[in-house]
Amino acid sequence: MIALAVGQELSPQELVRDLVYEGYQYNLTADQPGVYAHRGEIIDVWIPQNQQVTRIRFNPSAIEHISDINATTSAVIKTLSAVNIISPDTVPLKKTTRKKQRDFSFLIDLLPGDYIVHIDHGIGKFAGLKKIVITGKEKEFFVIEYKENDKLYVPVESADRIDKYIGGGTPTLHRLSGATWMQITQKVKEDVERTAKELIALYAYRTVATALAAHHDIPEEHELADSFPYDETPDQQQAIIEVLHDLEQSTPMDRLVCGDVGFGKTEVAIRAAFKIVLSGYQVAILAPTTILAQQHYDTFSERLAPFNVSIDVLSRFRSKDQQKKTIRDLKAGTTDIVIGTHRLLSKDIAFRHLGLLIIDEEQKFGVTHKEQIKKIKTNVHVLTLSATPIPRTLHFSLAGVRDMSVISTPPEGRLPIKTIIQPYSDEPIINAIQQEKKRDGQIYYLYNKVETMPSRLKQLQELLPNISIKMAHGQMNEAQLSDIMHQFDIGEIDMLVCSTIIENGLDLPNVNTLIVEDSTKFGLAQLYQLRGRIGRGLRQAYAFFMYHRLGTNDTRITTNGSLMALTEKENKRLEALEEATELGSGFQLAMRDMEIRGVGNILGKAQHGSMRAIGLSLYGRLLAQAVEEIKSGTKSPVISDITIDLPLEYGIPEIIEPNEQKRMALYQRLAQIDSLTELAQEKIMYTTEKKDDISLLATFFDILEMKILGRALDARSITTSTIKDAHGFDQKKIIIEFRTHEYAKHIDMLLETYPQWKVGEKQIKMHITSDDWFTTLIQSLRILSPS
Repeated sequence: MIALAVGQELSPQELVRDLVYEGYQYNLTADQPGVYAHRGEIIDVWIPQNQQVTRIRFNPSAIEHISDINATTSAVIKTLSAVNIISPDTVPLKKTTRKKQRDFSFLIDLLPGDYIVHIDHGIGKFAGLKKIVITGKEKEFFVIEYKENDKLYVPVESADRIDKYIGGGTPTLHRLSGATWMQITQKVKEDVERTAKELIALYAYRTVATALAAHHDIPEEHELADSFPYDETPDQQQAIIEVLHDLEQSTPMDRLVCGDVGFGKTEVAIRAAFKIVLSGYQVAILAPTTILAQQHYDTFSERLAPFNVSIDVLSRFRSKDQQKKTIRDLKAGTTDIVIGTHRLLSKDIAFRHLGLLIIDEEQKFGVTHKEQIKKIKTNVHVLTLSATPIPRTLHFSLAGVRDMSVISTPPEGRLPIKTIIQPYSDEPIINAIQQEKKRDGQIYYLYNKVETMPSRLKQLQELLPNISIKMAHGQMNEAQLSDIMHQFDIGEIDMLVCSTIIENGLDLPNVNTLIVEDSTKFGLAQLYQLRGRIGRGLRQAYAFFMYHRLGTNDTRITTNGSLMALTEKENKRLEALEEATELGSGFQLAMRDMEIRGVGNILGKAQHGSMRAIGLSLYGRLLAQAVEEIKSGTKSPVISDITIDLPLEYGIPEIIEPNEQKRMALYQRLAQIDSLTELAQEKIMYTTEKKDDISLLATFFDILEMKILGRALDARSITTSTIKDAHGFDQKKIIIEFRTHEYAKHIDMLLETYPQWKVGEKQIKMHITSDDWFTTLIQSLRILSPS
């Protein structure tokens, strides 16, 4: 528990550290229990047992003000003199995991024509959100088109059964009546269960292994933190706290830190390495390329220069004599930190006291190297860095099985990269390069044909005589390549004509213009990653993606005289890249490719295939379920859909949420709620603060309550039917059908209160004889399933 009072001496950073230790999760807003948000000198925390958010304001080294605020409007509800923040760990893991998954919606960017997955019916095409009048009542439905022109109308209360398909490539549409989907999901379930078992076994093994525990709260650590020239972003700060906390344990750390390029993963690694060195142990840092190893060496040396830390680099850039000396120093323990490529995995390398292994982009190492890494991993702390984004669904599915820190907030002041896509011509290229030179910046010119690169270099030198230009590619001599990269690093070269060698993590804040020639030859993920090489500082960065073929409406002739239009795939690729300008936009189209790759990186290629078969969202659900079942030792109940077909109008009125994408996402979020308490809180929030007509919305919340109650009773459907009475008049009745006899437990109690119900085999019926039939129906379900 954290006890806070107005006037107490405490900094926002110290409170964040305490919140993370207690188990609170960072988010941009404190929008659910167990979550905190941090902006400057304000911290918002949603304490699990409270109905509202608690806001703590600092001034800057003491608490100035504490208040309870409304989670939606931020209006102050009451001012407090003190507050006790209890650990959210009292909330069961399963419920927390589900809540976090709900925070993540793919429906926010669902458009007609996109592929969509229905948990019961498989993959179809989304045809839009449509209003349909049924027996005089207007209702809204998600319309999905399947193979052979089959159509499925999904009522809005069942939005939890659907999600946008994200799996890479073009999926096969299923038939509504076919058995294929059931067979696919059954096979994927088996694969997922196997993976979950392996993950849990690995996690269990590490919990019984022992590692060297680092010292707690060393003064020099604070000096290093204070010397960081930037403000840590909230999730970067959380990653640092989590990593340092792990290092103080005698159980070996195995933490993955994911973050977009330039979002501050290296600083997390520097803090971790320094803590281990101060505790008397050595650190090995493994990089996939010689260039990246050299850059890490430069960065670590610069940050740790004031602290007398011995840092060395081991790669092919070093002479044999230099390598021998490094190896001797490692054995003797006189080198604190060694940075290198897979050369570090050679048999002649031995450490005196290895305490931490840091692996940068592990997926870029080959199978043999990965096996060697596994051997080193035993009984040492391991920190893995990855620029490949991890889908949030997967992150939460693996909660408590794979330790992960995700950095998704860009550094303050970072500007989105301006992306220009156009046919190739000399004039815009020359202008872009001259503009960058004018502000003393540097340029990457990506030309990926190594065999003709020298002649392209010569052409560009003739076009730009006042610009210093050299070339770099992976087939060059190591020493020559090292020398050119060093010259570029220190600003002696203005423009580097290069191959994709630059995509491996180079961090040069002065390079803020990227020109990619023949950009349609690259995959979306590769283009995104290449673009991430610029815009690392506070300057506006520009990415020019040029192509040598024409758009359909373009009549200019390209440099090679071709008049071919771009293929549909190439057009889509470039359009998606243009759209994905938002920083760290892990859920935008240009990132899908990389997220899917991220699944393969963490879980292996077989799971990558399984995920593509059913889509990322459903895969995440199945994985979370499998992990929970193995850990708890009990099978999760199958949550079957329930059909609700009643003569009522309900939904989210457009006056409350006019944006269709946001309305779809809200339908999904509310439909995923499985707790009556949480539903009641949402209902109060939405229906008391809206000044417009909320009758449709209020009825929608009643339908959602009915769905939760009906599922608890294993109800198959709640419908009405019309029959003729003895006098020939229409007589309506409500019918509730059940899959099991669960409802029968409290049937006597129901009949005492509402004797008009008739009980049949797995069903109950009641004639509608008054206008309050809907209230009677809900009250009846509450009696049958008392909580």
